[in-house]
Amino acid sequence: MRIFLTTYEEDGVEYAGPNIHALSWKMARQLAEFHGLTVSGILTDVVEEEVSFDDIVDDLQMAFTLQDFFYDVDTQYKTIH
Repeated sequence: MRIFLTTYEEDGVEYAGPNIHALSWKMARQLAEFHGLTVSGILTDVVEEEVSFDDIVDDLQMAFTLQDFFYDVDTQYKTIH
């Protein structure tokens, strides 16, 4: 099983799409086309890195404060966008 990377286009801008797990490029392409995606490559390496929470807490806090919050009237929960 391989992991295929995808992209999609919205309003003329290309975005990274979800990964597709498939046995072959052909199968991944078929799944991608069904969902309106384009296969852009295959994930070849995963690099693990040990990071402590203390090392990234400032980055997480900054990312969290830049988010927009919306109140979902159906579920009564705040959502982050």
